[in-house]
Amino acid sequence: MITLQRHVIGALVRHFQLTPGALGAPFYGPLPDAGYAAQVAQWYESLPPASRLSPEAFAVLAAPDLVSDVRVFQGRGSLTRTWAMARFGEKPGPFLLAAPQGENGDLKIEVLDSSDAFSDTLLTWLIGGSEPSEPELNVRLTQPECAILLALADLYSRDAFSSYIAHRPVEDRYSQELIARAYHEAVTVDDPRWLLSFALPLLDDGVAHLDGGAIAQALQGLHRRGLIEPAGQDWKFTIPGEYAALSFHRRTVTVAVDTVAADVDGRLGTHAALLLRSDEPLWFMNLPVEGEAALTGISLQAARDILDALFTPLAKAPLQRPPAPQTTAAPPPPPGPPAPPPYSAAPAPPYAAQPPYGGAPYAATPADGICPACGQPVVAGAVFCGNCGARIG
Repeated sequence: MITLQRHVIGALVRHFQLTPGALGAPFYGPLPDAGYAAQVAQWYESLPPASRLSPEAFAVLAAPDLVSDVRVFQGRGSLTRTWAMARFGEKPGPFLLAAPQGENGDLKIEVLDSSDAFSDTLLTWLIGGSEPSEPELNVRLTQPECAILLALADLYSRDAFSSYIAHRPVEDRYSQELIARAYHEAVTVDDPRWLLSFALPLLDDGVAHLDGGAIAQALQGLHRRGLIEPAGQDWKFTIPGEYAALSFHRRTVTVAVDTVAADVDGRLGTHAALLLRSDEPLWFMNLPVEGEAALTGISLQAARDILDALFTPLAKAPLQRPPAPQTTAAPPPPPGPPAPPPYSAAPAPPYAAQPPYGGAPYAATPADGICPACGQPVVAGAVFCGNCGARIG
């Protein structure tokens, strides 16, 4: 694994003259001036090969065509989170896993040959110690209904824990007030131990702001779907609903995948999914944006197909024209990775005017103190142009 500071990534994107992609820019700092970027590159090239990314992997980091926010919760206390990045192409290219480290948000990066190894790892966790079963339940839900079903499952799970301690049966009915309280606790407290709180980032934004009327409407919807039924003034699970709630309570691994990528027309969009392994059943919750969710039991092969689809970009993501880099005097070479310099307000010529990384080399001989690459004056004796970063002489 390789750890890179965000400002170092930004400087290398500038030095290598890579055009940032719309999905890659959030992973690094602002692009500095060419002189500072050249200094960072000189330090970077001095590192051993094992501490550097290959040009192909760095291109994925600069302009990925797919980014997935992947969270895995194992048991009741182990949370793993990473970003997965891939590029679109005929052949599988480098597949990057990146996770923030420390207070400065440095990125710890692991490079895989393709998404297969990552999918296999997730599938291994979902398998656990035994082959899962495929529940015979397939139901479509609105996003509010999905949120309230997960709140009900959390309510059932909390009561199950309490009943074990108090040596009493698990409650079989819940008032709307109690259900609403469980919902509001899940959307206001970020606690991945509870299913709704863990799944909330995958749902539409409006799902976190349901009022009493919307909760009542969602409960009626779950009744029409055959998952709950009235019990006087309260609600209780039907047999299929109780089976789902009990298996959610017994979950051992929960995988949340939130992917943003381009469709075949090059338009960016998102798609989310939740995979849940219980003691025996394996569940899949499909969560398209602003569409109906679907809860169904799946096989291991179906789970693998779903993961492959979630980690495969369908088209190139749009590029993002970076802001003009800021001009500043290059500081003296530091012993370690250079820190970001203080920027002035004077912009340099547009970054897009630079030739792409890997293009034709610059002329080697300057004329009359003029940079042969950009035509701007250079300081006598300079090794790199302070404007565009081209090597002089």
